[in-house]
Amino acid sequence: MIFSTITLHSSAVYVAEAGRLGIPVKPPDLNISGKYDSLHNSRIYLGLNRVRDITYEVLNQAERNRPFSSLADFISRVEISEHETEQLIRVGFFDSLETSRVKLFWMYRLSGHKGKRRKDDLFGSDVLAPKMKALPSLKQFSRYEIFMAEKDILKLSASFHPLILFADFKNVDLNDIYNQPDKSPVSISGWRADSKRIKTRSGRWMVFLTFETLDDTFEVILFPDTYILYSETIRSFRYLEVEGILNREEGNPAIVAQKISPAPTGLKEVRYV
Repeated sequence: MIFSTITLHSSAVYVAEAGRLGIPVKPPDLNISGKYDSLHNSRIYLGLNRVRDITYEVLNQAERNRPFSSLADFISRVEISEHETEQLIRVGFFDSLETSRVKLFWMYRLSGHKGKRRKDDLFGSDVLAPKMKALPSLKQFSRYEIFMAEKDILKLSASFHPLILFADFKNVDLNDIYNQPDKSPVSISGWRADSKRIKTRSGRWMVFLTFETLDDTFEVILFPDTYILYSETIRSFRYLEVEGILNREEGNPAIVAQKISPAPTGLKEVRYV
């Protein structure tokens, strides 16, 4: 054959593998996370370097000044922009102190924070707007909104696996597929976690894809003609349905794709992801 076994190397694949090994993966935490992913109390906490649009100066201050007792305490001792603060709220950076991200947004925005202030007055008597005696009843972010924020900012879903969102996803036992005879037809959906493009001896591009189910991964091969047909679909969507045939020639079962299409999510918010 002209291809070799894929090496799993993307962050999403490593995170998924940790979950399958029973090691919980958590979003970055203000009192635990360093710049890079770390193991703490048998959990992996994602590093602050994964948070999009956060400067190294903010990362250094966060590590240097911890522990923090609240969002107000954090802002009083870290020079940080409004955009950076909201990015951290969206990915659950303060969840260990306040689980309602919506409440944190309200408190932060109502404070009128424009720069560094004393920590004892940031969320003090001037938090609420005039005539507002208490925060209104707040609808919490949905799991879909949390997923989209983490996908956008962290480039992966840390709070839960995205496949649990999709009403139309049917988890499968991959052994049921791999135990079939070579060249058997296969139809399966999964979350695209990684891709690796290589050139064949003839100079054409083909691609290896790594997909996740809720508890395993499977490999998909697109030979050059198929890759040309579905390259845009692969670039545009992560939740995909694969139709192909089982390939067992290398000893590690894989699926040779014949067709790839966006899988329907069953969600009201979005049909395809």
